[in-house]
Amino acid sequence: MTWRDQILDYFTEPLPPILLVSDPDGLLFAETILLQLEKKKIVLRPFEDRAKFRYLYERYYRDQQGKSLLIHVRDHAVDHLPFDLFKKGQPITLRIGQFFPHFPSAIISQLDKQALDALYLHS
Repeated sequence: MTWRDQILDYFTEPLPPILLVSDPDGLLFAETILLQLEKKKIVLRPFEDRAKFRYLYERYYRDQQGKSLLIHVRDHAVDHLPFDLFKKGQPITLRIGQFFPHFPSAIISQLDKQALDALYLHS
């Protein structure tokens, strides 16, 4: 098992229609994770601008069937999201320290994904 597998374990069937993911370290953006999310029919949409997101959500995602919407928050906790989304969504928090508990988060968050693979073998 790798750190990527541990992350993907959060996204097993049955999936809720909305996933609220706080990911300040950008762990979801590892290429293999993005590919697996796509295979599971999970659409990742960053939450950066409240008005822009609301427009996109209402237009494309509110009534979407057969896919889950993953709302990715990088700068703050998911409890800062609009109340209706917070109430409907399943919150998930991903922190690099969860997957590398024996190493200082401030240092390992600066490593690239391949370096994390090597480090994970030794944790």
